[in-house]
Order: sequence, then structure tokens, then C-alpha cells
Amino acid sequence: MSRGSPEQFLDNPIITQKVDIYALGITFYRLITHKYPVNEQMLEEQGKKLATLKSLDRPEEIKDNILWDLISKMLEFDPDKRITAADALQHPYFTSPEAVADISQQQKQLAGLAMIKQILEYSRITEFDNDPSFIVAESIIKQFIILDLLKKQILKKMNKDVSR
Repeated sequence: MSRGSPEQFLDNPIITQKVDIYALGITFYRLITHKYPVNEQMLEEQGKKLATLKSLDRPEEIKDNILWDLISKMLEFDPDKRITAADALQHPYFTSPEAVADISQQQKQLAGLAMIKQILEYSRITEFDNDPSFIVAESIIKQFIILDLLKKQILKKMNKDVSR
């Protein structure tokens, strides 16, 4: 239950899309730090821990101020103050000149192909297919897949060695 938002632990919670924003913030946090900000084993303990906190402290692993600003807005305990999905997508972490400069040529080419398909009335093209900042190049995905496969092979070998 490490991704549960604070409002989910209330007696009569009002669940909105802000719960999903909180969960995405937890996902970003975990991807960067490799841990959860609050990680109690039991649901009741998780709720009690969240009830005692007013906000989360910035972990030392998150060095980038703009990234921490986005994550902390996603992990805002008050759902009324929590950033919306639309505002998160317009956050400087995704829209700053540095973020735009990180867009690869391959991402731009894929977005261009999507625009051509859209002009040709290919109905499955969305606004996200046309925006290179939402596209992850296949070469990047392959890197993660290869690393994951290598990790699994190493763990499998280590488990075999331990069981002998």
C-alpha cells in the first residue's frame, strides 16, 4: 500500500483523479530513489504514518530542484492543493528549454511520422503521438530491457549458486 494517498486513509474518502497524481508522484519518487517515501507493511500503519506527516522531506537522491518541485506538488498531502494532470504536463520539468533540448532526433522523427499519419486521417493518432516530448525512442526502451534481462540472469545465477 506504499502508493496510497493520504485521503484514501480517511473515514469517508472522496476519491478523485488526484489519487492517481499522488500515485504517479510515488512512482517517480521510487524510480529515482529506489524506495518509497512512506513504506509501512500494514495498511493501518501506513495511514497512521501519513496522518502524522504534513509533507515529505526531500531525499538526498533528488538533486534537481525542478524535479523536486514537480514531485513535491504531486505528493502534496492536501488533494485540493495537489497539482492537476494538465498542470503537471505544463510543469517546467517537461517544458523548460533544458527539457526541450533533451528531445532526440528520433523522437522528433517519430512525431513527424505521427503528424503525417494524422493528416492522412489515421484515426488512432493522438496529440501525444504528435508531441516528441511524449515519445520514448525504441533505442532507449531497448536499453532498459537489456539491463533488466541481464539483472534477471545475474540473480538467477546467484540463486543457483546459493542453493548448491
